[in-house]
Amino acid sequence: MGHADSLGLPIGPVVELALHRDLPLTVRSVRRAHDGGFSEMTSALRILFVEDTLDGRVVGMRLFEAHGHEVVLAANGREAVDLFDPQAFDVVVMDLQMPEMDGWEAAQEIRRRQVPDHRVPVIAVSAMAQPPDSSRFKAAGIDAFVPKPIDSPRLMQTVADLCELDRSGPP
Repeated sequence: MGHADSLGLPIGPVVELALHRDLPLTVRSVRRAHDGGFSEMTSALRILFVEDTLDGRVVGMRLFEAHGHEVVLAANGREAVDLFDPQAFDVVVMDLQMPEMDGWEAAQEIRRRQVPDHRVPVIAVSAMAQPPDSSRFKAAGIDAFVPKPIDSPRLMQTVADLCELDRSGPP
């Protein structure tokens, strides 16, 4: 098994093959880990993680897996929109600058497809030097922004806040 991501976590051959072919991938994990003092989340989420680079998808998948979440990967906004089902996901974490369909357009399409009684939070991530003002995020239906390079505890805290997770740990 290789170490394809900056977290140094092993990637199995099946996952590696799927990622190199840019296939949407669902991965379940029962592992839980602490990340830089971040409290372990006690509720598992189903996360749609959208990133156009292979390395970025691997790092994101491993980060969320390490916290016990299920991750579905998409390589661009078009794949994200095709995979999106408001009843199937708890949160969408998406790069803004991607080929085929960028994160702005994908977020707007996801908002059009959601059901009235279940708003799925959308978190944008981007390496933009200067993030746009909040009105552009609001217009696109984006709930939060986390700059790249991603600060793992900040991203996990943002996910927890938007999904209102109980992070207190076991009693």
